Amino acid sequence: MPFSLPRITMLGFNRVFGYDYRLKWPLRLLFKSYMPLIIVLLFFAWNFRVRNIIGIPGFESSHPDAGVLYYIFTAGYFVFISLYLLYAKNSSKRLLIFVILLIFYGLYQAALGWRQGLFDVILFLAVLYQNKSRNLTKLLKTSLVAFVSSSIAITLVLASSFRERSFSFVGTWERFFGIKFLNTVVDWFVKIKHNDIFFNDFFIFELARLNMSTSKYHNHIIMGQTFVNGEARTGFGSIYMLLGSVGVFFAFLLIGLFYKVIWQVYRDFYNNVYCMILYALSIIILQRIVLEQLDIGVLIHLLSYVFFIVVFHISFKIIGIQSARIN
Repeated sequence: MPFSLPRITMLGFNRVFGYDYRLKWPLRLLFKSYMPLIIVLLFFAWNFRVRNIIGIPGFESSHPDAGVLYYIFTAGYFVFISLYLLYAKNSSKRLLIFVILLIFYGLYQAALGWRQGLFDVILFLAVLYQNKSRNLTKLLKTSLVAFVSSSIAITLVLASSFRERSFSFVGTWERFFGIKFLNTVVDWFVKIKHNDIFFNDFFIFELARLNMSTSKYHNHIIMGQTFVNGEARTGFGSIYMLLGSVGVFFAFLLIGLFYKVIWQVYRDFYNNVYCMILYALSIIILQRIVLEQLDIGVLIHLLSYVFFIVVFHISFKIIGIQSARIN
């Protein structure tokens, strides 16, 4: 892919993403109808997910394509909403619509019991806010503050109501920040099972024998819960369960190298909308890795973001798009 090796493919990247198209009527029609289209899509996705129990905390879906549909209704929708920035990048009015669309996404996730959608949007806007493009920074300044102040309480109340739990800022923080449950993982394997600290007795093979993921083992065996979506244990805890502290070292070494490449791409092409979105979404995944968990689901989510960015880029290129750069 052109944005994976910035130093080698810089010219190729510009040729792929740097086109300066005239705004053709199909694209103009798309941007004009973006907000009602997003509202309709979010309502459809919410209704479909509720009826088929797809990505609902506390339940497992029996739908045969639940996994694929989940990533379409989350990663795909988030990328599609984010790409309105192609049209909104130099207009305060359009940028306000852009922020409103992101608010809708956060509320959509909250109405399904997920607080994470709100944090994803806040982090996404925060990354865009620190971008070096002056116009974007100026336009986002008040929008970011307005979003945070107006939607945090609403989202938390919605998510708590859907989960049938009492509303609590402290409880939300503990659920969001998984360091508390990293301790439960280490205590279980070191103090109770007496596994070695370096490789955790290669517990990855025991999980394979049990046909359990790290999250299921942590929730059902260590925590003794029946809840499907239980307590986060951080990325460190996830890898420690598999291969101990040595596994944690090498896993996060590879993650660091990956994010170094992502940072180099963003640094060299900071004013390209596609690069902004890719970088912001990758930071969202990094937050999940550090604070929540590191498993195959998180990696698939990252790959889903990349996939949908490429798909929508090709689609927008076909119907006509202006330059992807922000001044």
